[in-house]
Amino acid sequence: MIVVENLVKKYGGHLAVDHLSFRVEPGKIYGFLGPNGAGKSTTMNIMTGYIAPTEGSVKINGYDIMKEAEEAKKCIGYLPAVISGYDGIGVSDICGQAEENSGRCAEKTDRGGDGAYHDLGHGWEAHQKSV
Repeated sequence: MIVVENLVKKYGGHLAVDHLSFRVEPGKIYGFLGPNGAGKSTTMNIMTGYIAPTEGSVKINGYDIMKEAEEAKKCIGYLPAVISGYDGIGVSDICGQAEENSGRCAEKTDRGGDGAYHDLGHGWEAHQKSV
């Protein structure tokens, strides 16, 4: 479970995230929708431990992302819409790398990354190139 409580991020005088709170239940897939500058990427960067919040907390399966980052990061994955340095690499390859990085590779590597993609309910699209 992911629990975000009272998340705030300020860059100088600019308020990027304003007291955001929500829960993501186990087994559910959620997405952020909003215009550019709404705080979607900032929120994800905080949730994954890439940047610190100004205020508030994020817990991943009970682990605080700022205080117990190593354990929390074992429980979450994030694939942004644009990935620098991955031009022309297929989704299957990216999922394979993600599986390997997350420690799932021992049971899924023989599927070449298709395991994670099929786990999400996709099929042949795994072999298409990312754009």
